[in-house]
Amino acid sequence: MTKNSKDPIDRYAKSSLQDLIGVGIRDIVATLRRETFEPDYDNPGQEIRRIYLGDYLLTPSGKVYMPWATSNLEACPRCKGKDKTPTCRRCNGYGSAEAWDDECWNDRLEQIPLPPNVFLAWEDGDLFAIEVRDAEEAVTTAE
Repeated sequence: MTKNSKDPIDRYAKSSLQDLIGVGIRDIVATLRRETFEPDYDNPGQEIRRIYLGDYLLTPSGKVYMPWATSNLEACPRCKGKDKTPTCRRCNGYGSAEAWDDECWNDRLEQIPLPPNVFLAWEDGDLFAIEVRDAEEAVTTAE
């Protein structure tokens, strides 16, 4: 299937970070490198720097919902939200094509290779690029 396919698995299969969120890896890393490392209070001995990339509006549906509470999503156009098994290829049993699109989009986002110690993380509905290092690295880098 092509990139314009209605099947989100195929549509996002080869998508780059640029395709998914409008920013490329090089731009993210360059912006991260301009930020200052700060102590990571959740992980003593580590330092962290982060940049904000966007919020839930980045996802194909642009909606906030919990997987078990999708009342604000449109029902699947093929099964009308009634097929809760993966036999409906358009929604894969989610009951909503929007939920399945978001799932495939997030799966692809997680598969994109990033430089060492850099990762993407959702925090309270916001997407961040984060880089971590051991605090000891900061000492040796400064010397």
